[in-house]
Amino acid sequence: MTGEVEARLHRLGIELPSASTPVANFVMSSASGKMIQLSGHAPQLNDGSVVTGRLGDNMDVSAGVDAARLVGLQLLASLQLACGETLDQVKQCVRLYGLVLCTSQFMEHASEMNGASSSSQRCIRPNGRSIWRCWSPCPYYDRSSSTTVWNSG
Repeated sequence: MTGEVEARLHRLGIELPSASTPVANFVMSSASGKMIQLSGHAPQLNDGSVVTGRLGDNMDVSAGVDAARLVGLQLLASLQLACGETLDQVKQCVRLYGLVLCTSQFMEHASEMNGASSSSQRCIRPNGRSIWRCWSPCPYYDRSSSTTVWNSG
């Protein structure tokens, strides 16, 4: 089933990846009433490998934005699956919560979060904008990730 949002993605040349599957004992989405929450997602490439690196160390801002866009597309794919294969019923992204792996000197978190949030803005507009919460995890974590809360009606 395809809807208006999927048609918009097609016109923009955006193809959603296959929805991620859990790597442990949890689910990728949970709905309560008209709200859907998504689990954390990593920047996964089409071949299944995950982009790793530390911003400000071995990854520059541009590569970080690209990785965050991958996360945003993964989130949309999981949201599409949770909604029954079309994103048309989604009204807005309420909150985007991002974990940005970086050095203590890195200060461009907003650029990375823009990479993830631009996916929802381009597809669920005009209500694709959301509040953000972003932080940097401990220095031993090896990748960035994001979770979201969506209003589906």
